[in-house]
Amino acid sequence: MAYLRLHGRSKEWFTAKNRDARYDYLYSKESLQKVKGKIESMAAMAEVTFVAANNHPRGQAEANAVELKSLLLGEKVNAPETLIKTYPVLGECAVPESMNDLPISQDENQASGPKATRASRRNEKIKINEEQQEFPL
Repeated sequence: MAYLRLHGRSKEWFTAKNRDARYDYLYSKESLQKVKGKIESMAAMAEVTFVAANNHPRGQAEANAVELKSLLLGEKVNAPETLIKTYPVLGECAVPESMNDLPISQDENQASGPKATRASRRNEKIKINEEQQEFPL
């Protein structure tokens, strides 16, 4: 198993007066390219690879996770519309997903038939572990 946790690289890490100041960081595209390489190297040696993003005061972790997922897949990925509005740079790597497009349960996917949304079709490809819910990278 491989595990990588992204904390951010705030210059104020050691002098920060609180947790939010310490983790207030948005990875650059260049940094995420390096992280992508690290993940791919780790994944080559592991059966399962987990990546956690923890740079969080203003949703940076979520924004960086969307960018990283897009880099790893080599395609645009779905992201909450509000996240893309907050971080417009995500428009380069993400497609807005409204609340109506959110993934639905496996039972609902099977019942949705040919009129299934793009999100539900995508969700059919995801294995859901009964002990933990799988979230997008």
